[in-house]
Formats: sequence, C-alpha cells, structure tokens
Amino acid sequence: MRGYPVRVTSPYRLITIPPSHYCEKARWGLELAGLRYTEERHPPLFHRRPVKKAGGVGSTPALVADDQVIPDSTDILVFIHQHPESAWRPYPTDSQLLAEAEELEEVFDIRLGPHT
Repeated sequence: MRGYPVRVTSPYRLITIPPSHYCEKARWGLELAGLRYTEERHPPLFHRRPVKKAGGVGSTPALVADDQVIPDSTDILVFIHQHPESAWRPYPTDSQLLAEAEELEEVFDIRLGPHT
C-alpha cells in the first residue's frame, strides 16, 4: 500500500466532476471516515484548470490536503486509511484480506465502474 504524509488540517478540498464513479468513491470514503471536506464540482473538461492550479495533474478526483494534491480515488482511500482522525479504515490489516480487497478495488475501478 502506498503512503502519503498526513497532516491534520481540515477541511480538505475535493475537486470533482459529476458523472464519475471515481469521484463517488472518494466522496463516500471521506464521508465514512468523518473527515471534513468541501467539494468543488466542475463540468467535465472544465475541471482541468482548477485541478492543475491546485497542483494536480488534471484528472479528478483530486484531494487538496495542505501542500499536497492526492490525484486518484485509490490514493485518496490510502490517505484516509492512514489519517489519524479517520473514523473508518477502508483496508483490512490482514495481508491476505488486503490483497483480496485491492484486487476487488481494481476490478471495480476498471471493469465495473466505468460501465455504471
């Protein structure tokens, strides 16, 4: 599992586009974790400028947390998992269960999610 330095500064800023299962995944994760955030919704294509201005690569979701931008829904869940104030941990601690969870996450992100 990748890691991000976590500072406890809230609210965070989540930059999204409306029709995106990736953005929903990040939003649900932040809500389940009880981490405060403000959401900036943009129409597709018009999101690129705010994401890049925040320091991201141009895709959504992008979580702006202090001086870092977390540019991917899976990375956002890793950030949530490592956050000391998180009321919910998205990943199991058992290594076998973690591998299964990561495999399912990949299937949902790549195969199922785009078709919904």
